[in-house]
Amino acid sequence: MDAFGGAMRRTRPGDTAFPHREALFCVQYLADTGDRDWLRGTHDAVGRRLPGAGAYVNYIDPELADWRRAYYGANLDRLARIRATYDPNRLLRFPQAL
Repeated sequence: MDAFGGAMRRTRPGDTAFPHREALFCVQYLADTGDRDWLRGTHDAVGRRLPGAGAYVNYIDPELADWRRAYYGANLDRLARIRATYDPNRLLRFPQAL
């Protein structure tokens, strides 16, 4: 778990790509490749008890549903316009790239 707050909250959520500045903490789940069922179960159980509307982009999750909104929240549309302006040919690309 990473505690949020402090200096992180001095910047408004819309001022950078990172929108989750009001969150209290972030949970990162890690497991060996053989423990995927345990990982999914733990993620689901914690998510039911501590619902959150987002995910931290630096904790890439290839199974995350609606990852664009989860990572970027209300900043998604603005970031997509910026990407279209500065990288129209998608030079910077990877499976979860805008």
